[in-house]
Parts: sequence; structure tokens; C-alpha cells
Amino acid sequence: MAQAKLDPSVIIIDLNSSSFDALELISALKADSETSQVELIGYVSHVQVDLKQAAQERGCDTVVARSAFSQNLPTIFKRYADVRALA
Repeated sequence: MAQAKLDPSVIIIDLNSSSFDALELISALKADSETSQVELIGYVSHVQVDLKQAAQERGCDTVVARSAFSQNLPTIFKRYADVRALA
């Protein structure tokens, strides 16, 4: 949470991470006034429809399949780097 309060333009979340509870993190980020406006992108296996839906319900702005995320990572980084440069 401390890192999230440093005003990032996006936070990318591995919804399958074993290091933290991704759904709880999403809820906490969206509930905190300092981080609620940060764009959240989650990625997950394409077969985990329930996890995708749960992340969206908690407030994850975009949830994509792991393969699509990997394929589009350069574009994602460029998009948010461009947004940051304009700020």
C-alpha cells in the first residue's frame, strides 16, 4: 500500500500470486482515498473465469488473460508512460 501511494499511473496485479491475496489488495486499493483512482490491471489464466469476475467486482479496472497481457505488455507500458509524460 505504501508503494501505491507514490502516485503511480497504473498498478499491474498477478491475480494468481501466492505472495499476497490479490482480491484483498484490489479491495484495499479501491477503498483508500489516496489510491482509489489508480488504474488497476489484473492478469489471470483464461480458464479462471470466476477469479476474473471477482477481481472486476472488487474494482479491478481491466482483467486480461495472461497470454494477452504478455503479448500486449509493451503497448501497456507505452500507454501509461505516455500518460505520465503528459501529466
